Amino acid sequence: MLAQSKMSSDTKQSQTDRSDVGLALAALSAWVVLNAFRYWNLAALDMTGLYFAARFFSLGQFEHIYSSMTDAFLFRDAPEAWQGLAASLNYPTDQMSDYVYPPLWAAVFAPIAGAVSPFAFLNTALIFLHAVFALGVMAAWHLSLRPIPALHWAGLAIALLELTSVGWLASSLVQPQYFVVGLILIAFALYQQGWAATAGTMIAMAAAIKVTPLFFAVIFLADRNWRAATAFVLAGAALAGGSVLLAGWPMHQEFLSRLDVLQHRVLFSHINLSLIGFASFLQMAWHAEDVWRVFGHAWVDLPGAIKPLSSVLLILTSIAAAAIKLRNTGGQGVALSVLFIGLATTIASPLGWLHYLIILIACAPVVFALFSSRAALVLMLALTLLLNRFMFDAMLSGHIHVSLLYHGALGLVVTGFVAWVGLRRR
Repeated sequence: MLAQSKMSSDTKQSQTDRSDVGLALAALSAWVVLNAFRYWNLAALDMTGLYFAARFFSLGQFEHIYSSMTDAFLFRDAPEAWQGLAASLNYPTDQMSDYVYPPLWAAVFAPIAGAVSPFAFLNTALIFLHAVFALGVMAAWHLSLRPIPALHWAGLAIALLELTSVGWLASSLVQPQYFVVGLILIAFALYQQGWAATAGTMIAMAAAIKVTPLFFAVIFLADRNWRAATAFVLAGAALAGGSVLLAGWPMHQEFLSRLDVLQHRVLFSHINLSLIGFASFLQMAWHAEDVWRVFGHAWVDLPGAIKPLSSVLLILTSIAAAAIKLRNTGGQGVALSVLFIGLATTIASPLGWLHYLIILIACAPVVFALFSSRAALVLMLALTLLLNRFMFDAMLSGHIHVSLLYHGALGLVVTGFVAWVGLRRR
């Protein structure tokens, strides 16, 4: 009789869990559909670089792929060849971004870009990127050991996406970071379930899109999970080799040379929360350089004293991430390490865009596993207020130093808070 009662209780609990997950997926799906309606047939700015680079690749016009990527490659008119191709495809010539990714992806997407119109490609990307991130939100819930119902987790993430400048920027730009973050979170949810080789392969793929995800491999090393680490290395080598085979070495040389130029410059921007920009501004202001009057986006030469800062910060990120994982061998160790690396690599990079904080939005409800419900709600409210769109819109109309210093300080404080949570005694 007791056994039957226990089985009945387990069955009801299982049904409740399935309903909870189903409702969470429905809520996230509604968010994906909402953004599809918002941005359908609008210029998905940050995906245009991939489309036109792939289109040039399909046409065999390889010399134009990186022609837009100069030492001031953002926030200015596209090159003549790009404008000509856009005009021939009835696409607005003032709604294009630069292609700043490895040659591999131009080669991979060339057959698709060569066969479809810009808006067909961008609308598909709009839905796909949001859908992958939605799955990433659910993966973050699994990764955090389900501290609250899935529907509550999804609801909190959606609220942050809708109320903050981070969600608005990522969605309106149709940022590839949605895919990268979704891929990382799904990878580590699988890793926690024992799918080590799959996780290593997925992190290698993320690193082949945007370089900084390679630092997530620190978690494999801290765990001494050589299977995941080996899969990461082998998959990374395969992707690098495949890229050279598909696109040729000269295109890679051009890509690397353009990146090298950018390493000696820093961007002052309303949406850059990098500590490199933050420290550069303070250093230049200290030496009485006239940077307080900069109104819009501006590229400046990186001060010599600041040049080693990014490397130092990334080394410290690796050490701290390993320490967080080793200090939290169970519970939230992987989740906290993933969140910390996502934040720390953003502020340590010269271009640490504000919308890269979507990893924080996906993982933020983990506070319910670490603090009392009241304290967790206060932290969620504080995050919403600190990143609210009204404040962001107000800063956009002012001088650059206001948003630059505000976002730089905010990035440092949030990253430091996550490090403190991961390293404190509990």
